[in-house]
Amino acid sequence: MTVDVVVKGMTCQGCESVVETSVKMLNGVESVDADRYEGVVHVGGDVEPDDIIEQVELAGYKAEPMSAAEPDDTPEATAQPVIDEMQAEEATEE
Repeated sequence: MTVDVVVKGMTCQGCESVVETSVKMLNGVESVDADRYEGVVHVGGDVEPDDIIEQVELAGYKAEPMSAAEPDDTPEATAQPVIDEMQAEEATEE
């Protein structure tokens, strides 16, 4: 089973490493992949989302279940207006 948890505050590779190391300490975790660009940690294994959230928060980051994240809160939603603007500028330059 894979569990995805939204993590807020990861800004660098070091942050990803801290989150991954912290979550790996939980029993039942088989794999962990923290992605600061997505703002998510993907956890494989037999582990409860609440345990992952607690562990991430102990590491110093805010976390919430993927389903509880507001759509406009995700890094992709936040970046989309900037991406749209950049694409519009590129189109006018051609």
